[in-house]
Amino acid sequence: MAFPRGSRNQVEGFRGSRRYRDIRYQRWRLVVELDGRAAHPEEERELDDIRDNEVAERGERTLRYGWPGILTRCGPNCVALASLDAVLVPL
Repeated sequence: MAFPRGSRNQVEGFRGSRRYRDIRYQRWRLVVELDGRAAHPEEERELDDIRDNEVAERGERTLRYGWPGILTRCGPNCVALASLDAVLVPL
């Protein structure tokens, strides 16, 4: 699988606040979030839900993955990569 290069860690404004998106695929109107424990502790999960809703309000989609799971469980047939492959289809 070869994936297109997304825009990484770009700042964007939304309703007067700043958001950092891990990877944005503008052509596909897709945001991919890789959540680590430091920036995304479990007790703040609701904030991630709010950010995902903001993306949906713009007519885009979010795919969100826990970074520790990707590091420990992903191999050649990683579920995250399969999801991306299904979403990043040519227009």
